[in-house]
Amino acid sequence: MPLDIRQLRHIAAIGRHRSFARAAASLGISQPALSKSLAVIERALEVRLFERSQKGVTPTAFGEVILARAGPLFRGVDEVLAEVRRLRGLETGSVVVGAGPFPFELSVSGAAVAVVKRHPRLLVRLVQGDWESLTRDVLSGALDLAVAEVAAAEQEPLLSVEPLGAHAGVFYCRDGHPLLSLPAREFDDLSGFPFTINSLPGRVAPFFERIASAGRVDPLTGHFHPAITVDSVALMRRMVLDTDAVSWAPTSLIAEELQAGTLVALPFTTPWARLNYGIIRRADRPLTPAVEAFLAELRVAEAKIAPVAEPRPAPRRPRRR
Repeated sequence: MPLDIRQLRHIAAIGRHRSFARAAASLGISQPALSKSLAVIERALEVRLFERSQKGVTPTAFGEVILARAGPLFRGVDEVLAEVRRLRGLETGSVVVGAGPFPFELSVSGAAVAVVKRHPRLLVRLVQGDWESLTRDVLSGALDLAVAEVAAAEQEPLLSVEPLGAHAGVFYCRDGHPLLSLPAREFDDLSGFPFTINSLPGRVAPFFERIASAGRVDPLTGHFHPAITVDSVALMRRMVLDTDAVSWAPTSLIAEELQAGTLVALPFTTPWARLNYGIIRRADRPLTPAVEAFLAELRVAEAKIAPVAEPRPAPRRPRRR
């Protein structure tokens, strides 16, 4: 007679506890039910598996054989069941991710595509927004995690921050922009032209403070709010292409336009102009299988971001008289 998993668990519990009462309690069944189960097994096998005495329960030679074989089997079964539970979490689970405009384009969108391909029944929702709002939404529980500028998150004790890329980039304008007619182009030449990007943390505000047309510094938070504040890389590009606005972006996100010559990189030396984003989540909440799956794909996507050669500065054009 083949033994099923339930019967093997009954035998293993009796062998481990050497007591019907304790074994039954560990299994969550009554002692009579356990005794009846063992009687059925012994009758079918036509051997006794345990000897009962006043000192307790002792396995027979037949019982020792089953117990020796059952141990590795149960460990394997437990591993399989744990894997099934993990995968079931991915089949029926969900993950809500917020992202700032640059990490959204650089890695988050690609990670979302990859995780959906691997787990097609997983529910994934992406929210794009500004880093301050995303940080608040992670704190409130509206987001499982965010991938954004970490300036606000680093001040919150309830949040965990895992730094990711510190990607460099370039300031850029459209071809034919008035800046390109200057004999020399420096950062201060932005004065007189609106700047378009998402809101920026206080660490870069001093660099923009002297350029009034670029935007304003919030006196309460110290954050810089550009003249044209948008949370979409596509809209930043559109603004620059169709107006005299100037922007900044990681080179890879505007590489096609730079190559085509519709956008032009400005040769400013600004080592402070770098992304400083990371994974933001609640430190007091365990990771669900769905979140773990997304984070795994996100780290793969980040590792694939190759440095892009900085474009050559646009040739200086003679000042028009």
